[in-house]
Parts: sequence; structure tokens; C-alpha cells
Amino acid sequence: MKLYTEESDEVQAIILELMAFFPSLSQGMARRAVIGAVRSLSRYTPLFRETALRVEPGVVDYDLNDLFEPMEVEVVEWVKYCGKCLPIHKQCRDCQALSWEYEDEGKLLLYTPQGEIGCDDFTVRVGLTVPATSCMVPDKFVRRYRGALMDAAKSRLFDIPSSPWFNSRESALYGQYANAAMVDARTHQARKGEYGYDIAPTPRVL
Repeated sequence: MKLYTEESDEVQAIILELMAFFPSLSQGMARRAVIGAVRSLSRYTPLFRETALRVEPGVVDYDLNDLFEPMEVEVVEWVKYCGKCLPIHKQCRDCQALSWEYEDEGKLLLYTPQGEIGCDDFTVRVGLTVPATSCMVPDKFVRRYRGALMDAAKSRLFDIPSSPWFNSRESALYGQYANAAMVDARTHQARKGEYGYDIAPTPRVL
């Protein structure tokens, strides 16, 4: 499974189809529309990965975007310590317990009030999205949600006022198609007891 290709075969196929659909559409503009579509979909169906987290005594702030670069962290699902899930800091009743909190832009706060760590076995599971400048996403994910990605990309392209194909009605229509497909994807997963889309783990440790 391809994880970090600038333009995989599946992404390239969507770009070419968009260029055939819209007259005079450049490859760069089509690519940006696909990137935007993937970012939108990954908020409904996060790309989950989990990996080890190297924790230093006394250090509170950890930049998860550095850990999962070049992708960007959307959400932290859980943090585990020695195999057990840690409580979220705001929900923690015991102020002496290990806990965590996630802030925007990939910032994880890990609270160790006692100042000592019994073991270094920390694991974090996060939901990722692609960066705004490149579409690095598994082919399997693109194949599964191809229709939703295509509709979302068309909605974005129809909404460019300076383009010869500008059409606010078509933009709204394809936007509705894309939103319905994204909601359906989440509903389908919920019925199966699933959430998000798992991609291969990363061996890197922060």
C-alpha cells in the first residue's frame, strides 16, 4: 500500500478525469482541488495511525506533527501508558494521575504530576489528514471514497469565480453530493462498529 506518494496512480486518475471534465483546467489546479477534497473527507473519516511516543521526564509539550510528518494531526483518539489508556486531563478527577490534553496544530500536552515515569511504554493513536500542499494518501483510501472525492473536487472547482466554468449552482449541487457521501461513509462505519480508516504504523519515534 502506497503511503507517501506525491501523486499515486489513483490520485493521478482523478486529476486526469477532472481535467477532461473542465475545459482548460490545469493539472496544478486539479491537484489542489483533490487535496482539498481529501482534507474534507478525512475530517469525516480520519486516517488513523498509532505509534510509540518517546516521553522525557519533565517535558509537557510534544509536537505530534513532527512525529507524523509530512501528514498533519487532526485529532488524538487516545494515549496509552504501559498498555492502559490515560485519562484526558480535563476529565481527570485524580490530579496525581498521568493525563493528557490535545491542542490545535498537533500539540499534545502530557501531564506527569509526580515527575517520575515508571516505564517508557507510551503509545499514541491519532487521526491524520494530508497537508495543504501535497496529496499523500493510501491508494486504497482513494479507491474506497473515489466518488465522494470527485464530487468534492468538482464542487470546489465550480466555485472559482475567475474560471470559465464558474457555476454556483453546480458547486452547491456537487457539494451536497459530496457531503451526503461523507455522512454515508461515517454512518456505514458506525454500523460496523468502526470509525476512521487505519493506515500502516510508522516506526519513527519522536
